[in-house]
Amino acid sequence: MSTAIYLDIIVATLLVATITYAVILNRKLGRLRADRSGFEKMLKQFVAATERAENGVALLQRVADASASELDEKRGATVTLRDDLEFLVSRAEAQADKLERLIADGRARELPHTETVRREPPRKSRPAANDPAAQYLFASPDDESETFEAPFDDAPEEDGFDKTPAWLASARKLAGAEEALR
Repeated sequence: MSTAIYLDIIVATLLVATITYAVILNRKLGRLRADRSGFEKMLKQFVAATERAENGVALLQRVADASASELDEKRGATVTLRDDLEFLVSRAEAQADKLERLIADGRARELPHTETVRREPPRKSRPAANDPAAQYLFASPDDESETFEAPFDDAPEEDGFDKTPAWLASARKLAGAEEALR
């Protein structure tokens, strides 16, 4: 046998191996081409999702800016309202303190006008059984005497009407002033 036949057998074997390898490669390239259309479709979906995400981020940024400015406005209004309420509370506390002082002064002025009077019922003859007022006045000697508060008013009545105490008039003025503040 000659070397030419050996060379032909080696070339034929290499050709069979090359053809087999080409068939396998062709199948893989066919699958790659089929997957390529799916891959392109997936890339298009990815690009669309990326664009939607960018638009969503831009929208969120605009909404966040609008919300921040609105919150700043409301915060400013809230601070103003808080300051007004603090002012009104301090004024109300001052007015309440003043009212308490006026009431205390008024009570202090009225206390000296009240005296404790001790009265004993007169000792006279027994009243009729059907007169309850007389029975009260003519108590038995065993009864204890009664003690009660009797107001003494130093100021005379004018036209049959009692004078309004000064503390009550001041309290009414304060109540009217607080009503006007509301």
